[in-house]
Amino acid sequence: VTADATCTSTVWRLAVDASVVPTYTQPYTWTIVKSASPITVELAPPASAAITYSIGLTRAPLAPIDIAVSGTVTVANPSPLAARLAGVDVIVDGIPATVTCPGDTVPPSATLDCHYGTVLPRRVDGSVAVTASMVTDAGPLLPLTTTAPVDFSGTLPAEIDATVTVRDDQQPGVTWPFTGTGSVSYTTTTSCRDVSYENLVSTGRITNTATIQETGQSATEFVTRICRTSRIEVTKLVDWDTGTPNPAKRFTICLRGPSYPTGTEAGACQETGYQGGVLAWEPVDPGLYTVSEINPGDDWDSPLPADVEALPGETVGVNLFNRYIDQGGQGGTGGTLLVRKIVDWGKAPPDLGISFTICITGGGFTVDSLGACQEVGAEGGEAVWLNLDPGQYTIVEPDIDPAVWDISGAGQVVTIVKDEETMAEVRNTNKNVPTALPPSDEPAGHGEWIFLPLMRR
Repeated sequence: VTADATCTSTVWRLAVDASVVPTYTQPYTWTIVKSASPITVELAPPASAAITYSIGLTRAPLAPIDIAVSGTVTVANPSPLAARLAGVDVIVDGIPATVTCPGDTVPPSATLDCHYGTVLPRRVDGSVAVTASMVTDAGPLLPLTTTAPVDFSGTLPAEIDATVTVRDDQQPGVTWPFTGTGSVSYTTTTSCRDVSYENLVSTGRITNTATIQETGQSATEFVTRICRTSRIEVTKLVDWDTGTPNPAKRFTICLRGPSYPTGTEAGACQETGYQGGVLAWEPVDPGLYTVSEINPGDDWDSPLPADVEALPGETVGVNLFNRYIDQGGQGGTGGTLLVRKIVDWGKAPPDLGISFTICITGGGFTVDSLGACQEVGAEGGEAVWLNLDPGQYTIVEPDIDPAVWDISGAGQVVTIVKDEETMAEVRNTNKNVPTALPPSDEPAGHGEWIFLPLMRR
């Protein structure tokens, strides 16, 4: 008897696969700069000035750190029999990775996932090589191998200091976010409010710092602020004439102008004693002021209000004269002469260190007589002679250089009348004629180099 038989066998092939996850961290470094425009401001109160500050940040990447590759090695067993895993080796760009498997048995018709990972010295594309060794009761099987590419190009890194926030001293409560290189500007104002003066000038420095909150880096800019205020001096002259000086008598002088808009504010008025004296208001805001006196009584000849201009960084002076009037009708025996001295410096800068001498002759006076001459400052002023005998007097200005100054009013004759005030004016105008001399050899008031054609003398 002959019989045919068919034998069928099934072969199951184990397989290995690997996933690849490249990772790295990208740190950034920042630089910060601060600038201001202008860096120097000069002010006369109550004016203010605008200052524009700019903050600039630059972001630059540093070398990547924490470069690593990790993933999962999956061993698949499609057979109905369990397979035993002898080991898994993973090589990433020539560097062995650490592999962790939850066990060494791959159940029938199941998979086993092992995890691997390693740190790399640099961020380069490469490959992952996986070798899985399997054994059975009959002995080892051929190793299972696979490869997978490592590609960093599509990897989004973790970032350190990619975005920062900036704060600024001059903008409390305000912050600016920066996600990259950029700048921001803002404008503030400064004034001379609450500054301290020395010799009518206050020089201070405004310090402004911008800080990156996350890194602590900062940049500082300085702005120099120069404030120039003014001083008003009032010389109070008192002539008791035939009256008896009263030590209890007081005279009140008031200012009205930028610092004292109504003339009644605190500090607007000051007092002198019965002999007069010098009163000073400092600091006062530059501008036009009216100097006046509160009526001292019917027995006094009071001066009219005087208008003065207070200039930044300068002292301006004014004289106020009171004469006692005898209510019994006796009056005094003389008159008053007031000479107003005007100085026009033209193009030359004022030389505040010089003064001008005004004298009178006549009525027993010569230029060498005691009380015949008075001095006024470089910016002019007033000279007052009290209780002069009635008659004619000549106003003279000795020791003036006609090469430097044009003079008008000197040499004029005035008539003094009993119990009256006579006014006169003397004006000096600086010629400011430049020469080829060095400035140190120029006459006073000339300070420019201009060469004139050579001429025979």
